[in-house]
Amino acid sequence: MNEAIIDEFEKNSREKVIVLIKKFKNNYYLDIRVYFKGSDEEYKPSKKGIMVSLEMLDDLKEALNKVEKALDEGILDKIK
Repeated sequence: MNEAIIDEFEKNSREKVIVLIKKFKNNYYLDIRVYFKGSDEEYKPSKKGIMVSLEMLDDLKEALNKVEKALDEGILDKIK
């Protein structure tokens, strides 16, 4: 096995977001990607997503914490 599903959630009736840890060329990555339902009703990965080295996980968490803080501080009111 070269990947492990960590979590998934529905985006809409035809798409879901899947969070995986993958191994590629002896390195480990976090892959957060939109999957779509194909004509065979199986979910397939789209190009919509991000894959970062696990070494960048702390940077990603810090960025998400900043998003949460900005939302708490009313950033949406400043965006027109």
